[in-house]
Amino acid sequence: MHALRPVAVLNELSTLTTIAIGQVTRHASMRASMLVLFAVSPFGMIAEQFGAWPLVTRQRNSHRANEPDGEPRVTFTVRAAISGSVRDVAGKPIAGATLQIGKSNSSTRSDSAGRFRLFDVPMGRYEITARAAGYVPASTSVLVNGEADVVCDFALTVSVPRLDSLVTRADAIDFRMSEFEEHRVLGLGKFVTRLQLDAQRGQSMATILAKVNSVGIVRGMGNRGWILSRRMPGGNLYIPEKTERFQGMVKGCYAQVYLDSQLMNPGQPTEPFDVNTVSADQLEGVEWYAGPSQTPAKYARLNSACGVYVMHTRR
Repeated sequence: MHALRPVAVLNELSTLTTIAIGQVTRHASMRASMLVLFAVSPFGMIAEQFGAWPLVTRQRNSHRANEPDGEPRVTFTVRAAISGSVRDVAGKPIAGATLQIGKSNSSTRSDSAGRFRLFDVPMGRYEITARAAGYVPASTSVLVNGEADVVCDFALTVSVPRLDSLVTRADAIDFRMSEFEEHRVLGLGKFVTRLQLDAQRGQSMATILAKVNSVGIVRGMGNRGWILSRRMPGGNLYIPEKTERFQGMVKGCYAQVYLDSQLMNPGQPTEPFDVNTVSADQLEGVEWYAGPSQTPAKYARLNSACGVYVMHTRR
């Protein structure tokens, strides 16, 4: 048996050479942190033949594959992180913004300082979209090449700009709310009007919605309130991560949320939405549909079984 022989620790290599049995494979322009490894037979004979000891990187998703001749070969998947911040055009951090990679289910939310981080992203080009209640969604394309983490910052503009009172007509008709009134006449869901919202001024939306029949609210740290159905149908339960459980989030069937016809939490299962990110004085009215049998065709989607919450902002 060959004695164990140490290989020195190497950092920030511009070229990584991976030596397998009977084969040398070169991977160019890859940064890797090297471990202290020990060369054993038969690698010792190969090292002596090529004049160097074999070096193997420690990557998150390494695996072994077989060559056509049956000999093992070590391969690696390089991953990186995408991080950045979400702010408004004035530079103020936006908390609770949703960051999503393309049309996949990979997403995260910005923290109280507007920062976010998406971990373990494979190499490739992706479109990252930032969404936040009351703001126009923004997207950008990023390239993950494995050499370093990618930084991606967003500056969102307000979707409902405040109008000068001098140009606001008191007799103007808000045609958006005609759909709200049509749904209310049908009486299939639950509705909260502007007049009812104004009567509860100073209360959070989580507190207001908790009074509506069939609405469930999960209270969390930092005045968070996530909306879900009390009916708890199976098959679409969201299981929170460790950090989310620490904030107070629980496993549940969370409702889809629309803001002026824009779906705020796409994906499956439906991610929790904090209803307190939009205050009552920003809303003209809200609609709540507890299940598919009540939901209008406009909002009926694959994951609407856990309820649909619709917000109409004021003009």
